[in-house]
This record gives sequence, structure tokens and C-alpha cells, in this order.
Amino acid sequence: MKQVANKRGLSLIEVKIALSILSIIGVAVMGIMVSSLRVRRESQRAVEAQQFAYTVLERHKEYWANVQNYKLDPEYPNNSLPLYVRSEDLASEVAATGFSLDLRYSCLDRHGTVMSGGEDTLNCTIPDPDLRAVTVTLKEGDTQRARLYTEVGRPINGGS
Repeated sequence: MKQVANKRGLSLIEVKIALSILSIIGVAVMGIMVSSLRVRRESQRAVEAQQFAYTVLERHKEYWANVQNYKLDPEYPNNSLPLYVRSEDLASEVAATGFSLDLRYSCLDRHGTVMSGGEDTLNCTIPDPDLRAVTVTLKEGDTQRARLYTEVGRPINGGS
């Protein structure tokens, strides 16, 4: 004899409960995905800011590595940096990134102490300090994305 299988199927309530559970799980997964995308975007912007700030610091270090560039002309202290390093001339590059740039300079003695007249300013006006320091800050709106600092020592006079 053949046994007859129970062909009852699923009731409407069982289907609704299953769909409800699936939709709750789906909403939770979508929330996690949206949150993950937001964190990824924030992280990517922070990396872009770090890379740009690092580029600006490297430009300063490269320029100040030359002894003639390191010493300021006291008559023209604002012209002590080349065009590709000055903050006003970096404006177009910065605008393309969507960040705002703040450059601050300090003049330091050989112990790393800020010299009088060489405080955290837009330009260090001491003609030949032992160390020059630059701080690059990049912001996006009110959010600080990157802040890097470096010190550059007076280059060794290579016959200049």
C-alpha cells in the first residue's frame, strides 16, 4: 500500500511571519551596509588629506634643503617660499580636493625651543634659525582631516 504524504502546505500566517522575519533581517543588513559605506568614505577622505598634507611637507623639506633657500631675505620675508609651497599659491590645488589648508611656521633653536619672533605664525621671519618647523592642517568644513608637523634643520653649506 502506498502512503499518502501530508500535502497540507504553509498557512498564510506562517508565510507572513517568515516574510516579516526576512524583512527585519534585510533592514538590519542594509543599515550595516550604509554605515560601512559611510565609514569607508570618511576613511578615504582622511587618507586623501594625509597624502596631500604629506606632499606639502615634502615640498617644504625639499625647498629648505638648499642653503640659499633656507636663509630668509630680511627685506622680503614673505617671498622666502617658492610659489608651489606658499599657501596662497596652493589654493587652487586645495580647492580641487575640497579641503581648506592652514600652514603655520615656527623658528626653533637647536634644542627645539621656539625662538622669540618665531612663534607659530604664517611666516617665520628669523633669517637663519637652527630649525624651521611647519604644521600643515587640512579641514573639511569643521572636521579636521589631517594635521602633520615636521622640522627641517639648517642644511650643511655645500660650497654655497
